[in-house]
Amino acid sequence: MTRNNIVFTNYKYLPSIITTIMCNIHNISSFTVQVADWLFFNSQRL
Repeated sequence: MTRNNIVFTNYKYLPSIITTIMCNIHNISSFTVQVADWLFFNSQRL
């Protein structure tokens, strides 16, 4: 396998890798917001 083939294969998979990373970041941030909301709600109830 030549170097050009490896580079081409990496570029082919790059969009899906970026999409996966972005989805993970989105899930983590929404999870953080949920936890913050829950903590805030419980602190208000005390």
